[in-house]
Amino acid sequence: MAAGARTQRTSAERLIVAGMTLLGDLPPSAIHGRHIAEVADVSYGSIHRHFGTKDELLQRAFQQLADAFIHDAFDNPVGMPQPGLMSNHQTFWRAATLAALDRRASGYTPSASTILSRYIEHLSVALPTHSDRDIALLVSLASALHLGVNVYRDMLGQAMGIEHCHERLERTVAAYSLALQHGEGPFGQVPTTPRRLDRSTNHPVPVPQSGRGPSSVRDRLIRAGAALMTDRAMQTISGRQISDRAGVNYGLIHHYFGSKDEVLRQSLSWHRERFFAATDRGNRGGEYFVLRGHPGYTRAITWAALQPDGGKAERLPTIERYLQRHAQIAPLTVERRIDLFISVALQMAWALFEPIVQEGIGERYQVIDLEPYAAAMLHALTAAPDRARSESSRAGGAG
Repeated sequence: MAAGARTQRTSAERLIVAGMTLLGDLPPSAIHGRHIAEVADVSYGSIHRHFGTKDELLQRAFQQLADAFIHDAFDNPVGMPQPGLMSNHQTFWRAATLAALDRRASGYTPSASTILSRYIEHLSVALPTHSDRDIALLVSLASALHLGVNVYRDMLGQAMGIEHCHERLERTVAAYSLALQHGEGPFGQVPTTPRRLDRSTNHPVPVPQSGRGPSSVRDRLIRAGAALMTDRAMQTISGRQISDRAGVNYGLIHHYFGSKDEVLRQSLSWHRERFFAATDRGNRGGEYFVLRGHPGYTRAITWAALQPDGGKAERLPTIERYLQRHAQIAPLTVERRIDLFISVALQMAWALFEPIVQEGIGERYQVIDLEPYAAAMLHALTAAPDRARSESSRAGGAG
């Protein structure tokens, strides 16, 4: 039956399906036209005949993924997105994440303007007393909430001790989503006073230098890998690119590390260690939206989260400190751990998807200017968990 359905599709349709499948598995710059044709079981020339270029084909494929999500998310009379549906569209959120990680290398940026502009339009009608800025903030929070929960679920879930609480997490996210749409709870009541952020830790750290100076060959190769992964997909980084960036002979990669993959593994560790050292001031862990200043770390953690094991083997010392600090405020119940997980996952997605969200909300409000208000809302979520949860439960009817 599957074979029959396949033969009934036109070659263009089969190419679109192949493109959608590959976008959920690989960064755009790692997807080649011949690979798409092979998966679609059509000739390579069909790509140019039907779409002109591979990039146009991938744009069309992503748009179909987005259209399917829009159809499900907004399939209700009031035109508001249904909470929890992102988890049913795994290929869509994986494709969006891989493209966000790969945008500098591939030049391909998926458009979220249709989804976010529709959300803004309907939320403005539902919350007529909210300002345009408040609506932009709530939509940015909603985007980061749903993407972050799905992208970092396995890795952060284990780090925070809620890996077996999938259903409770889904109910909480649904409750907070509905609270946001009703203008209630920590994700609905926009604060009039923003939370002060330590901007000294939010400015991007310099890209690691390599290929110069007295550092050892091993260190130069690690730093070269760390620099390269700040703007391209790990799968697309070659050993030759690493050695050229480090200014050393290509053969030294195998001499010191055995393989390119081992260089990149240690480059990931390089980013993690520096993030922990920069944020663990007084054993407090990172402050709100400190991830903006550490794009390399955000990307490294996201790559780990997208692996088949969901990054479950990752040790996250910053999360350990984060939990220790919050344990001094209130007991770390399952509900509280879920709230803390949501806060961290949202901040990571906020940093990673900022360019995509910025396109969706337009240029009138900058995502960076919304951060102090988002931080105040996250503080209300994690600093007073009982009040925040009860308000969200009343608004969403679940909890």
